[in-house]
Amino acid sequence: MMNGIDFWQIMKWVLIVLVAGFIGQFGKTFARHIMERLRAGKREASSGTEKQRVIMGAAGEKDLSPKIPENMPPEQAEERAKQEKKALKALAKQKKKEAKLTEKQTE
Repeated sequence: MMNGIDFWQIMKWVLIVLVAGFIGQFGKTFARHIMERLRAGKREASSGTEKQRVIMGAAGEKDLSPKIPENMPPEQAEERAKQEKKALKALAKQKKKEAKLTEKQTE
């Protein structure tokens, strides 16, 4: 029944099937990796206000513009606005790091 089939032809087909399975598995894993990166990019590309709310949590719903008294000299007002902006950025960065750590821990 197997007069025309030799050992090397069988080995060739076995190797072809193994290589196809190997490529298929890595293709599947690679596709998942790409999908995760695209989803992460879409989350980061969300609007600034929405992103700020996510990062800041409940504080994000408050008005985040610097509060400067009207009778303050312009130089001091500008400096105070810069300091408040830096503080908000630092807080947002800290919240983002915390969110990232909790996300990694849940994986």
